Amino acid sequence: MKKLTTIIVILLLILPIAGCGKKSTVICTYEEGFMTAVNTLEAEGDKIVKLTYDNSANLTEGRIDHDTMQASVDNAIDLYSGTDGVSYTYEFEGDFFHETLTFDMKTVSAADLVKMGITSDSKSSGVSLKLTIENMEASGFSCSK
Repeated sequence: MKKLTTIIVILLLILPIAGCGKKSTVICTYEEGFMTAVNTLEAEGDKIVKLTYDNSANLTEGRIDHDTMQASVDNAIDLYSGTDGVSYTYEFEGDFFHETLTFDMKTVSAADLVKMGITSDSKSSGVSLKLTIENMEASGFSCSK
């Protein structure tokens, strides 16, 4: 009977914790004339586990010349290259530019996240889904769960 009681107590303690890791995906979008940004937040509970920025722009409509955009890309490559858990790709197709930046939050270090401006807390154990959504919506993004 004592073993049964112990097992029940352990299960009662573990089950609520197991439910906290519910997986979810939130997509936040922002459009401004020549530019579209789609941010995909994949989370377990309130902790983001994968963050993807997918940005597109019509350079002509935005009055951005190719060299200026290439300089921005070069800066991004310098910032993100060689960082575990981060991938950056881009392409120019005529007047259109597209880039994808992905963070595997289970792999990338807190110090690297601070360096890249994703968070300001180098002791953080993760990035909050709730706070990220609040910040994105305050910046004009529309988020759907």
